[in-house]
Amino acid sequence: MHPLSFFLVALLAFVSCGLAIALLTLGRRSEGGS
Repeated sequence: MHPLSFFLVALLAFVSCGLAIALLTLGRRSEGGS
């Protein structure tokens, strides 16, 4: 596995995790109504 492809996979995983956390945070805010 090339270092570049490994970096791309790590970046993709980081971005997907960030999006999941952001969606959960937005969901909690809308449910809270605050």
